[in-house]
Amino acid sequence: MAATDDLGTTADRLLAADTAQHLISILEDELPRLGAAPAALYLYDATAGVYYPVAGFGQNQPRQDVPELRVPDGSLRLSSQGQQVGLLVVREGAHRDASVRHLATLLGPLLVQLHRRQIVVEELRETREIVAQLAVAGDLLRHLDLEVLLTKLLETALNAVGAQVGAVLLPAADGALQVRVAWGLAVEHLDAIRLADGRKVVDAVFATGDPVVLARGERRSALDLSGLKERLDGLLALALISRDRILGVLVLANPTSDFGLAKKRLAETLCNLAGTAIDNATLVKDAIERERLRQEIDIARTVQEKMFPTSGLKLAGLLAEGWSRPCNETGGDYFAYLPREGGMVAMVGDVSGHGLGAALFTTMAHALAQQQFRAGADMQTAFRQVNEGLFHTRSGRFMTAVAVAIDAATGRCEYVSAGHTRSLWIHKGEVRWLDSTAMPLGIVPHLEIDPSPEVVLAPGDLLLLYTDGIIEAAHEDGTTLGEERLADTVLAAWRSRLAPRRVLDLVAAAVDGFTAGRPQADDLTGVAIARGGDGSVSGWQVAITP
Repeated sequence: MAATDDLGTTADRLLAADTAQHLISILEDELPRLGAAPAALYLYDATAGVYYPVAGFGQNQPRQDVPELRVPDGSLRLSSQGQQVGLLVVREGAHRDASVRHLATLLGPLLVQLHRRQIVVEELRETREIVAQLAVAGDLLRHLDLEVLLTKLLETALNAVGAQVGAVLLPAADGALQVRVAWGLAVEHLDAIRLADGRKVVDAVFATGDPVVLARGERRSALDLSGLKERLDGLLALALISRDRILGVLVLANPTSDFGLAKKRLAETLCNLAGTAIDNATLVKDAIERERLRQEIDIARTVQEKMFPTSGLKLAGLLAEGWSRPCNETGGDYFAYLPREGGMVAMVGDVSGHGLGAALFTTMAHALAQQQFRAGADMQTAFRQVNEGLFHTRSGRFMTAVAVAIDAATGRCEYVSAGHTRSLWIHKGEVRWLDSTAMPLGIVPHLEIDPSPEVVLAPGDLLLLYTDGIIEAAHEDGTTLGEERLADTVLAAWRSRLAPRRVLDLVAAAVDGFTAGRPQADDLTGVAIARGGDGSVSGWQVAITP
């Protein structure tokens, strides 16, 4: 019983550790109490095949790494789920003690858990920092004057990552990069900053889109700085990309503290927003040169349309199609779908108002949502981050939105609706409606979200996400299409086993027939998602099956 009690006491103390430093402090007490000191703790580096020292107990921390094949006799290997984690070297003979061996058994999984906890804490910190900077960076999308935009971009980027000098380069008419705005970096400096193979860093980034991130201690091994006479303490060079096109390069250097992963992610987020903003500004500038206001609106519409997927998304057992029809030159509706690990994400949104302002607000929402979804965020986290970014635009606009993340193997869905029109779910031939779970985005700084309803798409099910322009389409006598007529239309399509593209065509035809061709008063948008696998012959079964 005493040994069991002793093990329980040791386990309780170890599990109380919430940081690596706290764990080391606990081990400083436990190892001498168990008669295992002097001792040393090492962590395993699988890439190098060595154990590197992190702490000494009753002795100084060792300075030498221990090769995997030269582990001293009597050492206790630390593992978790069959994977090497570290090494505990204890006083001679102490490794045979049952209590010491139990401590080593507990230590491996605990080290893994602390590492994961640290990653989560760092990611949360990074997310808060990114959101804070997005509140500032969102202003980039307001600037349609390219020179003002580039100046604002460099100022924002320098402040965000703590760099002391920087530059923004865009291609000239001949395709060569040209410095458009700079702070402390001249053309000769940028020409002298070269990779080890002799290429200019800015040219390499512009050609490939691959970032160059170098901390103070890495610069001389990775760069050829023989032509640079000034000091260079760190370098961050990123491509400005919009719609898979490289528009230019952002260079930041001499940080107050080394460029690391967090600063790289933050700079990438800024570049994503800046790429969209530069694309908008460039298009608008070209339009102004030709035909001022009319061309400005046409370009804004073109940019907005490019946000939408150009084709359906087909995954194992899932098929999604989208459709949008604005009521004037530029709309405030939005839809997207993209694959993610194990399934897909789909989203439909509706910005208040119409025209150029609504289109720009939609572009902002697109950039924020894409950043979250491509980072693998869950639906509630993604909506909270998008909400906070939109709130800080201070535009007076808001956005209703609905999104769903679907597991292709099980059909299980994460569902969030922010003040949006009820979604229509045809489940085994039965009409179901999915209600809103939160208020619209961009109104309050912190979004409260109700728990997601239980949504599992059965084989053969159909899910329709849409904007209110469809059910509010009006007949000449003032009556609206409404949810009931929409449900009848979609249920008839489901019974006929129409593919998602045909379902959307039928919905569009129902709206046009009901309004008798009268001009639509609102944007119309829908995304239809079908799950195959029920064994029946249907339009979406045929579409999904390879």
